[in-house]
Amino acid sequence: MEVWGDFLSYKHESACGEALFERIEELELLCKYGNKEEAVGVGNRMKKRLISVEHDTDDFPDYLLKMIDQAIGAT
Repeated sequence: MEVWGDFLSYKHESACGEALFERIEELELLCKYGNKEEAVGVGNRMKKRLISVEHDTDDFPDYLLKMIDQAIGAT
């Protein structure tokens, strides 16, 4: 994932999303078949980090935040 400091360029948003999709799938599996409490903690840390990244796109990181919420069963 190409994050320079705390900035993600639109040029690298797609690669970032692809990398995170795999982690979100793992998070969903952890939530379903592992420790839900741990999954929620990991998901919240992921969301906090995504929110902290500055970017120059319109929809980053909103769609990733929604996917994380869905994975951990948050509303």
